[in-house]
Amino acid sequence: MEPKDTISDGPAPEAEHPAEPVTVAAPAAAPAAAPVAKRPRGRTALLLVAAAVLGIAGGTAVGYDVQAGRAPTPLPVLAQPGLAYPSKALPRARAPTRCPRPRTTGSGRTATCAS
Repeated sequence: MEPKDTISDGPAPEAEHPAEPVTVAAPAAAPAAAPVAKRPRGRTALLLVAAAVLGIAGGTAVGYDVQAGRAPTPLPVLAQPGLAYPSKALPRARAPTRCPRPRTTGSGRTATCAS
């Protein structure tokens, strides 16, 4: 194509010279290709694992630092300040009796024995 030629939508122009049959010779032997270095596998997985570990460790350190900078808050008073235990066990005659079969309420809770 010449520099001033344009592409037209019409039929393709006929060649001035009849086409000669082209024979393609099969290559005798493919040239020996240089060995290609394989890319190491697992590079992306290693990068993701390293990012996850760094994120967890960094988040823990920052969270610890934030909590360490806060003033300590006092704990609430316990609902039952102290349990009172008898000094010695009850005699066998005064020990509570066991229920022969525990009753259950409609909600599935075990009720006390009917005395």
